[in-house]
Amino acid sequence: MAAQVERKVQPRPLIVAAFLPTGEPEKATEEVDFEGALAPTVAEGKAEAVAPLLAELTSARRGVLWTLDKDRGLVTTEEIVEKLRIYLSLLRGFRAPPGAAATHDIAEQAVKAEVAAPAPAPAAEEKKDEEKKGEEKKDGEAPADGEEKEDAAAAGKPVSEAAVNAAVAGSKRHLLAFVWRDIMDTDGDDFAVGDTMLEEACVLLAAAQRMLTRAGQQALNAETINGMYSMLRTAAGLLSAARKVAGESRAPLESLPADLSSTLPEAWYELALAQAQHCTLFRACSQPHIGLDLIGKLCADTSRRYSQPIKRHAERLTSSETKSTAQWAGKMVVQRMLTAHCEFKTLYFRALARYCQAAKRLEDPNIEDDGCVVALKSLNQGLAEFEEGERKAKAFQDIAKSIVYVDRTLPTSLDSCKAILRKQQEYADQLNNTVFYKPQPPEAEELPTPVTMVGAIPFEMPEPHPLWTQERYDALDTSKRPSLRLGKVSSNRTCCTIS
Repeated sequence: MAAQVERKVQPRPLIVAAFLPTGEPEKATEEVDFEGALAPTVAEGKAEAVAPLLAELTSARRGVLWTLDKDRGLVTTEEIVEKLRIYLSLLRGFRAPPGAAATHDIAEQAVKAEVAAPAPAPAAEEKKDEEKKGEEKKDGEAPADGEEKEDAAAAGKPVSEAAVNAAVAGSKRHLLAFVWRDIMDTDGDDFAVGDTMLEEACVLLAAAQRMLTRAGQQALNAETINGMYSMLRTAAGLLSAARKVAGESRAPLESLPADLSSTLPEAWYELALAQAQHCTLFRACSQPHIGLDLIGKLCADTSRRYSQPIKRHAERLTSSETKSTAQWAGKMVVQRMLTAHCEFKTLYFRALARYCQAAKRLEDPNIEDDGCVVALKSLNQGLAEFEEGERKAKAFQDIAKSIVYVDRTLPTSLDSCKAILRKQQEYADQLNNTVFYKPQPPEAEELPTPVTMVGAIPFEMPEPHPLWTQERYDALDTSKRPSLRLGKVSSNRTCCTIS
């Protein structure tokens, strides 16, 4: 039986951003002079022919790094992507002669009739590990492109090692080295990659890190929400592309920096989409015509994202071998920071989902007899989860402050959010004690069905640049490739303090 009560519009929940700091250590790199680095490989009499191409490569790489400079806060997402596409189009020319298929496509075509089992790409290894554990994607979870598509190279389908080696030998990918900071190297060292496809993956990862960092440095409000939403979805697309190109390279795991061979790109991919969902929720809570039921479903989905895919990938970051106790401890600090952040956001958004459930019931002027007490139970449960989330937030900040700068206003923002839940809990309790007189049920109702309204903006790799002609491609002689120092290299850099 329904009771007639005065309809009271319930306030929308307060969305606290508190994005995960991702700016340190920075995916930095040394400058590359393509003309000087490739001079030993240029065929006799061809230096003048290739000079415009090599000059453009040097200029394009500098242009990308200019947009990624952390002191250039006014550079837009569109500018970063534009510079990326120019540089990547130039890099793609190293893969195969103009007009020919890319290296990984040549390898695939060469072994269509073969049955062989090479070492799988990093993305494929993770996929197989997930299958062994019986983990399944939940409805609404957006997989990375490398997981979602049945691409022969990225998915690790059989390709013979001989065919891959033959394809690589016919390309110009391995003529020079690129030195990058390895984000996951706790000694603070750099890593030199000798493959232009791994250079593509590294620059995509660096651009995604810059976008995640910039989003975390901004306050979430009406002025920043559109740019932040686009930036985070673009970052997810770049991370998916980085993983895919690293897999397509067929490079041995030992030739990849730890930030590419680990699950860091997958963790950041899921993180970018979860943070983009914050923007969706912020917008929804500011629109009176959007109901609390939809907001609750979005909160439930955001909680699920933090509790499952992000946390799962974060926990795997320490699964790779470490060479020293210090390195293991350093990785554990990073993993603990990510895990604590995920646990905080999981509980925070679960509490908001319960609040929206309860507030929706309390808004109904014809509330059912049991509706008020069900709402009261949801609010009590939500407050308990919120307070546990506050403890996790403190743990996250205690761990993170030894590595990166953290927002000190987070406790104040959480207090303001909790005050909304507390006020509605007191209202529901008073309503039940004066109108319905019902005992609370033993368990809170199930969380709303998760609904997602966010997805990555796909990054389509550009075609090879028009500056790549057959003459210029042939001018680079692979037999003259100099000896390159690859792998881990000391940077004489003081690494972050692990305490």
